[in-house]
Amino acid sequence: MKGLTPRALQREAQALFTQLQKWRRKIHQHPELGFKEHRTAKLAAEVLRKHGWDIKTGVAGTGVVGVLRGLPGEKTFAIRADMDALPIAEQSKAPYCSQVPGVMHACGHDGNTTMGLGAAVLLARHRSQFKGQVKVVFQPCEESPPGGAEAMIRAGVLHKPRVDAIIAGHMDATLPVGQIALRAGAVMAAADMFKLTIQGKGGHGAFPHRSVDAIAIAGHVLAGLQNLVSREVDPLEPAVLTIGQIQGGSAFNVIAETVTMRGTLRSLTPAMRRELPKRAAGIAQGICRAHRAQCRFELEPGHPALYNHTGITASVRAAAKKISGPKGVVELERPEMTGEDFTYFAASVPACFFRVGGRNAAKGFVNDWHHPAFDFDENALVIGTAVMVQTALDFLAV
Repeated sequence: MKGLTPRALQREAQALFTQLQKWRRKIHQHPELGFKEHRTAKLAAEVLRKHGWDIKTGVAGTGVVGVLRGLPGEKTFAIRADMDALPIAEQSKAPYCSQVPGVMHACGHDGNTTMGLGAAVLLARHRSQFKGQVKVVFQPCEESPPGGAEAMIRAGVLHKPRVDAIIAGHMDATLPVGQIALRAGAVMAAADMFKLTIQGKGGHGAFPHRSVDAIAIAGHVLAGLQNLVSREVDPLEPAVLTIGQIQGGSAFNVIAETVTMRGTLRSLTPAMRRELPKRAAGIAQGICRAHRAQCRFELEPGHPALYNHTGITASVRAAAKKISGPKGVVELERPEMTGEDFTYFAASVPACFFRVGGRNAAKGFVNDWHHPAFDFDENALVIGTAVMVQTALDFLAV
């Protein structure tokens, strides 16, 4: 790369802070659920258009894709930013808190989108500093399977021009502001959902022997399922089974006829992903048969595990060190059992998903993703933006 040094890039990103903050707060105040990101998509399109990007809107519903051409070159580098919020009521007294009842940016996607916009602005200023094309992908609906990533890929966002590598930065308020965290290989788990319906026989609470109590059986099923991971899975292989919902019963003196249980199964390997639902169904159905009840197990596949490409991860790591210094880059020791639909991009082209630290205990930014008081130090926007731009310029170096 010629001309623009990492230090100069840092200064430009810092000078953009006020604008980044305005964008982030505007998006945060007006959160939108998956495939309803019309206002956010409009903002993204306006910024891209203003700075000379060729854009396409309405991709996979509300997605926005921009292409910026530098000096003549064959390679294309892409940046993905997810736009959707969550159905959570915000607990915040911040002046920029959500104005939409029951909806908030509790996962930092407002920051992810803002960093994508910041990167788009800086790259447009320096299109003479890279050879090839940059593509920005503002994606709808990351939070709810099947999600927007697959839909955008089907719509052709990885072609015309063909993408050679793609990155995604994600806000993380458990990581100190100023740091970037990443790892090659497994990053996040496959996240599948399931629904168990236990069918017993209802009756009067005074005559349990005349009924088949679905609630009592559900207790045995819950206990039995806990043994799946603790006693049937290799202790050295990550796996999670969580029951998050149990619904049943209509009155204190009525024996419930039906109970519904919903949960999640998480794994890192294809073999474990296949085995977990088979054994969960077998355990639940066996327990129900023993208690004269019926059981229906329904699997709702989520996203596969996310794996970072070694080479592209090395590129992001090197860029992050240029921006934040060696101490500003954290190597994640192990993957998380959370899920992320960026996995579909990573399965299609070399990719890297990295975290942008936004934690600042002194300011109260300490809550994890999906917490109703989630927030982050907005100085993280500068770091994330600069790392995205530096990675793109290095990949497409003149």
